[in-house]
Amino acid sequence: MFDRVAICCGALVCSFFPSLAQAQVSLDGASTWQFEDVQAWGAVYSRLENVIYASIHSDVGYPTGNSLAVFDIDSRTAIDYITIGSEPGLLSISDDGSMIHVAIDGAFSVRSYNTITGDIGQLHPLLVGNNAAVAEDIVVSMGNPGTIFAALDILISTSDGNLRLYGSGGEIPSPGYFTCNSLASVDPNTLVTYNNSDTGYGLYRFSFDGTDIVFEEGRGSLISGFNVRIEAKGGLIYSTNGVVVDPVTLTRLGVFPGGYGAVESIPELGITYYLSGDTLRVFDNETFLLMDEIDFDIPLSSSRELFVAGENRLGYYTTTGVLGIIEGIPVPAPCIVDFTGDGVVDFFDISSFITAINLQSSVADFNTDGNLDFTDLEEFMAAFAEGCH
Repeated sequence: MFDRVAICCGALVCSFFPSLAQAQVSLDGASTWQFEDVQAWGAVYSRLENVIYASIHSDVGYPTGNSLAVFDIDSRTAIDYITIGSEPGLLSISDDGSMIHVAIDGAFSVRSYNTITGDIGQLHPLLVGNNAAVAEDIVVSMGNPGTIFAALDILISTSDGNLRLYGSGGEIPSPGYFTCNSLASVDPNTLVTYNNSDTGYGLYRFSFDGTDIVFEEGRGSLISGFNVRIEAKGGLIYSTNGVVVDPVTLTRLGVFPGGYGAVESIPELGITYYLSGDTLRVFDNETFLLMDEIDFDIPLSSSRELFVAGENRLGYYTTTGVLGIIEGIPVPAPCIVDFTGDGVVDFFDISSFITAINLQSSVADFNTDGNLDFTDLEEFMAAFAEGCH
């Protein structure tokens, strides 16, 4: 049915890419459930731990408010609460899974959480000039776990979508003013932003070398609509109203008819999911045609984000804080031995795994027995030898 082809390039290097096999996708087996008594204002999936991190506001009270809650998907329960700051909001996780960046709305700041060491980074104020701001969107720079891009709204004015860049030491000087409300890190050297606050609907491409961000090109109305957001997957830009754009040429590749709502593309399978209200739709990435759709019997409010949450699962959270899981749908298993998340299985993955064991990090509990020891390394190496397929 669906598979990935693994190409081994030497004893300790293996890169993988999707096969061209394609088949009709059915959602007949899809179902959804929601975590009970949870209001999540941001959520991300950790493929290394097979858990969901969610931001929890203060209104739930002591001791779980103002925290990063860690949810085990299989048991459908919270297994930890990490005090993170006042009114945590949007989250973004690095592609290697080592860093989660958190918008701390109550302090008009942003900070990081290291999933390997458990360290919490210092607060970095979100400022536009001397004016306090809140994050409208944040995204970790691909390949740069400690660096995030942020779109900021100034509290005392109508000015919004101010692009800023933050590293471990705080704000990094950014280019001139560009209105951008939604952000997508395409690759380690490319950022794309979208202006959804006025009818210019600008889509802008920036280059990034790990330190400096430089404006390259912009186009208007490739994507249009207020409150529309974008995400990057497989080197392309997908919008929440069905548009697909090539970020290199800034040209529109097509539109998924009826594709609107929270979006998650699965390039490995050549499909894209959209969740709108209580309806999940899946489209073919080549033809842009609807392949199947299903209406769930659980009422869902407007979905904020849709994300991969393990094999055959998607996670979602809504604008009202509902956190849920959709199961029984085509989603490939994460490559758990690609420990660095760079798409290549090589010696660096072994090195990173050994570092995690030495730090006694829970992400290195490979056999999930609650102990961090040689057996975890032994089983990791056995899986490493099999590669990703």
